[in-house]
Amino acid sequence: MPSNRTSRHLYTASLLCLVLLIVVCLAISAADVIIQALEDRTATGYLDYRNLFVVTSSYVLLKVHSHIQNEFIKVKEIQTQCHPLSASVPSTGKSTPDMLFDGVDFKRAISRTPAIIESAAIKLDTEYARPHYVPVRQYMEFLMQRKLVDFQLGRVYLEGYERARFSCYPMSQEEYLDIMKHLAVMLHHMGFYFNLNSQ
Repeated sequence: MPSNRTSRHLYTASLLCLVLLIVVCLAISAADVIIQALEDRTATGYLDYRNLFVVTSSYVLLKVHSHIQNEFIKVKEIQTQCHPLSASVPSTGKSTPDMLFDGVDFKRAISRTPAIIESAAIKLDTEYARPHYVPVRQYMEFLMQRKLVDFQLGRVYLEGYERARFSCYPMSQEEYLDIMKHLAVMLHHMGFYFNLNSQ
C-alpha cells in the first residue's frame, strides 16, 4: 500500500504543478496582451479597438477559469465530508461485523473447502488422497464415480466452488451459505461429523 500512496501523492503534486503553471502562463499572457493593447496605436494615433476586444476576452477567460476553480474547491470540500455509513454498504464479498459471519472472506473460505472434502475421504480410505497435480473438478468427479459423493450435490458444490475460486465478482452471504450447506450435506453422506463440543 505505501507505493500506491506514494504514486497518488506524486500524481496530485504533478497535477497541482501543472495547474499552477497554466495559471502563471495565463496571467503573463493576459498582462502582455493588456500592455500591448494600451500601447499599440494605429498610424493615425488613435486606439485600435480590436486590441480592446482581445483584452476583454482575456478578462472573461480569467473569470471563467476562476469560476471553474471555485467549483472544484467546492467539490473537494463536499467529497471530504461524504462518508458512507457502515450499515449502508452492501454485504458482498466479505461479511460485516453485524452479519452472521464476522469478517469472513466468502471466496477465500470456499476456496479452502476441498481440503475438508479430501480429509473426509482419507478417513474412509487413504487411496482417496488427492495428488497435488489433480485439479479439484477431476478429484470431485473421481469421488462421485466411487459413490462417495452424491452426483447432484457434487455438481452444485463444484459450480459454487469454481464461481468462488475463478470469478472476479464478489460472493454474497446467501451464495456462501448455499455452497456451505451443500458441503455439509456431502460431508454428512461421507460419514464426516463435526464435533462442535470439542471447541
